[in-house]
Amino acid sequence: MVLAILRIPACLQIDFNFLEGLKRNKIVDYYEVQNYNSEIVFYWRQMRPLEVKTVQIDLIQRYQGTCLQKPHSAYPYYNNDQTIWVTAARS
Repeated sequence: MVLAILRIPACLQIDFNFLEGLKRNKIVDYYEVQNYNSEIVFYWRQMRPLEVKTVQIDLIQRYQGTCLQKPHSAYPYYNNDQTIWVTAARS
C-alpha cells in the first residue's frame, strides 16, 4: 500500500463531496482528512514498480491573498524512511 499526504494551504478548504467522488471513481482506494482539515491522506492498495499516480483535486477558496503551502509527501505504508517530497508552492 502507498500513501500520499497533501497539505492544504490555510487560504483554501477541502471540498468533501469531491473527495468522495475520487473514491467512488476509484482514483484513490481510501482517504482521510487530518490535522483540523489541513491534510488529506490518500491511500492506494497496490501500485506497480515505477507507477505514477496523478490526482487533481478541487479546493474551495476561503479568502483572497497569498498563502504558503507546506510540502507534500508520499511513501510506502510503514516505510516512511522512503519518503518522496514535493516542494512547497505559493497559492
